[in-house]
Amino acid sequence: MKKLIFHRPDLGYCREKIIRGELSVLSMFLTDDVGSNASCWIKWANDETSRTSGGNITALSKGDEGIIWLNSLLESPEGIEEDYFEISKESFIYLLEKWEKLYKKRVPKIVLTFDDDYNFLDIYAEE
Repeated sequence: MKKLIFHRPDLGYCREKIIRGELSVLSMFLTDDVGSNASCWIKWANDETSRTSGGNITALSKGDEGIIWLNSLLESPEGIEEDYFEISKESFIYLLEKWEKLYKKRVPKIVLTFDDDYNFLDIYAEE
């Protein structure tokens, strides 16, 4: 099992350690685009007419069969980052609802868990 841990140094949350790849895209989305307001992203996920959206750091798109992709908008020396994170619509909404609740409670740490293939499993607070 893999973990992505966020801690709260002051006003917002940040990753506990530097990461690359799929989890980096997800962590940037949560810290830089979502923050404490997940409602607009949940509304987008439930809107059957909207296929794409974006924030400051990530671009989102919906695929077939309820899949959502998060792509990085950051540029590397080689061009646009190619990393993406894939999640089911149901898991995306669950993640955002729990993230917002934990964020607003100002818990010391927020932990996300994933299986070995980076499939999202759960989110919870840790002291």
